[in-house]
Amino acid sequence: MIKILLILACGLLFLLGGEGVKSCRRFWLPFFIGIYCILNNNWIGLISVPFLIGAFSIGYGVYDPTDDKPSFLSKICFNNMYIIRTVVSIIYSIAMIPIFWGNWEMLILQSLSICISTLLAITFLKRYAKLEQFVIGCSIPIFI
Repeated sequence: MIKILLILACGLLFLLGGEGVKSCRRFWLPFFIGIYCILNNNWIGLISVPFLIGAFSIGYGVYDPTDDKPSFLSKICFNNMYIIRTVVSIIYSIAMIPIFWGNWEMLILQSLSICISTLLAITFLKRYAKLEQFVIGCSIPIFI
């Protein structure tokens, strides 16, 4: 039950972070993942919290010609949304390594879950930005 609540909370917080309340994604999402690690006595997993804060702070918007300061990621990824989101998904997965320390199969499943759900969400839910953000957020804690 706690796991389902964590998944739904992460989806909601990721959605709110995409809507402009950046603290939801940058602080509260790692905070809840940290609480979940404490409840499961995964003390090494707490090391992931600051890494997740950094990962969730990455700007991954596609470059807009009217914007005078594009994100660094959009510059190095050729302004391709699929490449940008894949790189961000990989960064999220790397930030979660301490949570899965010693359980590499689950880390691989987690990484694939984040990457695949992100790519599917931006492919099929492009018109529904809110649902896209919710799906990506829900995929983050699935295998924790």
